[in-house]
Amino acid sequence: PKDWQSLRAGFRVARDLAAQPSMQPFIEAEFFPGPKCQSDDEIDEHIRKTSITVHHPAGTCRMGADAASVVDPQLRVRGVDGLRVVD
Repeated sequence: PKDWQSLRAGFRVARDLAAQPSMQPFIEAEFFPGPKCQSDDEIDEHIRKTSITVHHPAGTCRMGADAASVVDPQLRVRGVDGLRVVD
């Protein structure tokens, strides 16, 4: 529930920013989801239909014995003492 409240609040902040007079030269009108999308349920449905993950769901730092690897086989970050990557 708290995640949805945060997403909904972020949606409304973005919408409010886009509606500021200083943005009018750049934004003619909201076309998606459109001004009729107002209720929490409507906004939640829009978020459900249009949200995607924009990150890789697993670790992406290279591990290996060579110097080009970010971490060594023991997960120690090269060049940083005391730091390990555990993903």
